[in-house]
Amino acid sequence: MGFVLYDDEYMVRALKGKYQVEDEIQVTFTDRLCVGVLKSGMAICYLFIWVVCKIPLLSSLYETFARSYSRGAIGFFLRGAYYKNRLKRMGKNVFIDLGVTIWQPGNVEIDDYSFVDTYVTILGGRKGHGFVQIGKYV
Repeated sequence: MGFVLYDDEYMVRALKGKYQVEDEIQVTFTDRLCVGVLKSGMAICYLFIWVVCKIPLLSSLYETFARSYSRGAIGFFLRGAYYKNRLKRMGKNVFIDLGVTIWQPGNVEIDDYSFVDTYVTILGGRKGHGFVQIGKYV
């Protein structure tokens, strides 16, 4: 699914507070149910953000709001959903932190499991003149 920002394993780890890959996790029926409910809510929010991104003035206002929203799960989701709609390509489990600015997002690709730290600016170049490609686990 193109709108999925985070995979099931990451969401279960986040619910259990076991973020390290080395940590063993047991996935229960309750975990699967919680992830399903979360994904449903995220899909509805993502659809709303997708519509907002299609309207230039609202997109600009939303970008300002999302860029300045505090750190945490909601902030990461708001920024991730916005940039998933704006970037040329964005993989899964990508985290974009507070205050990140991406110029010419249509010329930027971010691969899976990457993290863009606080207040980073990425310059994508003009249309047809350069691009930025960030690989996996960067």
